Amino acid sequence: MSNGDIIVDQGLVHEGLPSTSSDNTFAQLRTSKYGELMPMLVSGAKNSALAAEASYYTICNPTAGTAIADGNASAFVTTTPLLTIFNSNAAGGKSIYLDYLDLIVTAAAGTSSTNFNAAMYMDSGNRYSSGGSTITPANVNPSSTLTSGGTVKFGAVTATAATAQRQLYNEILRTVIPVIGDKYKFRFGDTTASTAGMPLEGTLQLERVVNSPPIVIPPQYTFLLYTWGASQGTARQHTFVGGFWER
Repeated sequence: MSNGDIIVDQGLVHEGLPSTSSDNTFAQLRTSKYGELMPMLVSGAKNSALAAEASYYTICNPTAGTAIADGNASAFVTTTPLLTIFNSNAAGGKSIYLDYLDLIVTAAAGTSSTNFNAAMYMDSGNRYSSGGSTITPANVNPSSTLTSGGTVKFGAVTATAATAQRQLYNEILRTVIPVIGDKYKFRFGDTTASTAGMPLEGTLQLERVVNSPPIVIPPQYTFLLYTWGASQGTARQHTFVGGFWER
């Protein structure tokens, strides 16, 4: 064995999320109670390890089956997002990694609009001002007392003026008015996701997988999702469900 070689034969059993260590310092390797090394990050469709360490959270409508109206936007305006997620963790703390978001058009699909658009932005500071529904992220591990640093608002949200807003994504989701029952499935960081080839126009329900960029919300930053329809006359109503992990 030459100088500098390291032999690893044991680690510390620690399935819960441990305290962080500073950069460029040695840290104890972490294992499950069965001796496997705990992964630093989890990739792929299954996030069981993140759930086990109580780092995974879900968000959805506060009352099951009760839709939330949007802000009736007929054009992109920086102060009228549909969804904001502010990472309230202190600088140097945990970041939020978006996993998925399913947006379902329900009771009212809006009237007179000629298309349906979406855009995603990131900005520094807490951009939330007023309106919308407060969404409390739920830890999927019921044995944990950990809570999320994510402050989530959904619906007819009013945001403060943009400061250093950065565009991450924009796309036309429908080239006609949305149809009740439409489902838009945003998959963050998954370029392999696919959906059945279906025209974006017409009156049939559309279930569309939207390949979205990987998105990290650092501490003290806000993620904003905007939706709007040109010539929109009446607010759309939505139910939604999403997931993210926090590390």
